[in-house]
Amino acid sequence: MAQDLPQVEPKRQMDFGFRGSATHDSNVSRSTKAGAALRGLTQADTTYTVAGTVSVVQPLGKQALFLNGSAGYDYHDKNRKLDGRRIDLGGGGVKLFGRGCRGLVFGRYGANQSQLDDISFTVVKNVQTRTNVSAALECQPATGFGFVLSAGHDDTSNTATTQKTQDSNTDNATVVLAYVRPSLGTFRLIANFAETDFPNRDPLLGASLGDHLSVASYGVGYQRKFGTRIEVSAAAQRTLIKRDAAPVGVPLKSTATTYDGEIKYRAGTRLDFSVGANRSVTPSNRIGQLFDINTDVDVSARYRLGTRIELETGYRWEKMRSQGDGTTLLGPILTNSDKDVIYGSIRYRRAGGAALGLEVRQEDRETNLPTFDYTNTAIALTLDVPF
Repeated sequence: MAQDLPQVEPKRQMDFGFRGSATHDSNVSRSTKAGAALRGLTQADTTYTVAGTVSVVQPLGKQALFLNGSAGYDYHDKNRKLDGRRIDLGGGGVKLFGRGCRGLVFGRYGANQSQLDDISFTVVKNVQTRTNVSAALECQPATGFGFVLSAGHDDTSNTATTQKTQDSNTDNATVVLAYVRPSLGTFRLIANFAETDFPNRDPLLGASLGDHLSVASYGVGYQRKFGTRIEVSAAAQRTLIKRDAAPVGVPLKSTATTYDGEIKYRAGTRLDFSVGANRSVTPSNRIGQLFDINTDVDVSARYRLGTRIELETGYRWEKMRSQGDGTTLLGPILTNSDKDVIYGSIRYRRAGGAALGLEVRQEDRETNLPTFDYTNTAIALTLDVPF
């Protein structure tokens, strides 16, 4: 549940722009035909998105204020009930002081229609809103010992009445002790702590499912560049998960190994390869669940044709597992999900000007509830225009 700190250079930046996209999905319902019919949705649909973008840094001596992200609206050609706002904005302030130290206060706000493969078939329109406020102190000289202390609060809310049982509030804290030597890399000791409450759990279901989750994890991390071509970053933690209540047969305490890592390889000035993997524990947005354990693996390659055209292709595997907190009142619960994604894109950008991108993506998902299985082919055309 830890998050990366914003990386802000204290130099003035004022970038504004427009983003427009058209995405055609062969299966926008992210379900079988029967599942789409239950929701009253047409499977094949085209989504048009218009948004404004911003990336601003305003230095104030050794301080700086920053804002970045986008805000816009989704329009659907056929399934108008899925229309809605799409917002992802973050900002805050940073102060530099001492020997390699900085203090940050920052936050983020996001709102968009929930992914339909994450919610019940009784729900169609659900705007999920996420807000975060955090503060951090980081001291890391170019060589020697350093540390990071951070704390934050996250709120997640849903507009659909039946989805409100998954509204959650999370308080989290992270402590990192680091040691840097340019010839050896960066070594880290990491501790994360998080407390999550589900304030809208029904008392009857709350007695079975619980409305409080505690997560504590301890581990190590390492980061290093090997010459100019290879960069490695990795972290692994042992995570303890505690809940206040659970259905019969589900333990109140469980453990998991969580991790986050990436290897980048630059084969030359034009070709890059990347392999990444992540496993995390997150409060669940699925009705009848308290938390999910998510595992992602991503392999990609990027090739630059000159200075304006860029090609990218990749494969992503996503796995979700949870304990199955369902009761007879809730009926069958989605507990297992495996998704394979293959994608490819081409992007053209004029020097200091507009950018045009085309992406093709194929998704295949299998779950423990066949109605949630689906195959989807998506083709997206995106235009970015700076002001």
